[in-house]
Amino acid sequence: MCQVEGFDVEVSWDRPAQIGHGVTIDQYKLEYRETISGISSPGTNTWEKIRTKGNEILYMLKGLKPSTTYTLRVSAVCGQVESAHSHLASITTDKEPKSRARRPLTGSTLITRSYAAYKLPLHTQRLGKNGEFTKYSFGSHSPTQSEKTILLLGESEFGKSSLINDMVNYILGVEHEDLFRYKLTEEETNRSQAETSSIIVHEFNHQEGFRVPFSLTIVDIPRFADASQNKHIPEYIRCYKLYHQIKDLFSS
Repeated sequence: MCQVEGFDVEVSWDRPAQIGHGVTIDQYKLEYRETISGISSPGTNTWEKIRTKGNEILYMLKGLKPSTTYTLRVSAVCGQVESAHSHLASITTDKEPKSRARRPLTGSTLITRSYAAYKLPLHTQRLGKNGEFTKYSFGSHSPTQSEKTILLLGESEFGKSSLINDMVNYILGVEHEDLFRYKLTEEETNRSQAETSSIIVHEFNHQEGFRVPFSLTIVDIPRFADASQNKHIPEYIRCYKLYHQIKDLFSS
């Protein structure tokens, strides 16, 4: 039995109904190859061979080509002897999605099942002499990649986390009809007092498939609710400049 999940195929099979007396199945050999023009011919391509760990009867084939038909067969390995091959099975992988939005699903953590919200895998750092900044990074930094920075001012309850998550989903190519969403940040209600009162830096490093041709850094500065706090703007700008000094230091 084969179950197709995108470009991965879960293959399972039954154990032989009968085996010889004293014979033990050590493992199984799974073979597969592309089907050319509806025919799997020995003259067109060779079999890829995989041996299971022990006598498991389930294996996940990963990283297959999109929109490609494969022929599979299984045999039992008993010491130095192999059984006859099973009947041939045929499967076809899914088409490549219009966007590459599903790529980051690998490594992401499902945090909400009701609408399939995934938390992106992030690297966390404390920056600054007194830990003035908490930095969350997605992907690997490239010194040759162009960058843009957004400075966000405002209290946490103003919905900045939702805004950041919306920007992230747009950049990753998530469409309105997709049944999943990504989260780069936690909702404000779930963040600790220390997090909501410190400067949070979200570094979103460019990867293939982004909708934008640059890396994006979002500097989230809290405690700026209304015009009465305008006197604090110079301090925020100083912190903003300090962040870039620290960033340059860590990048050198």
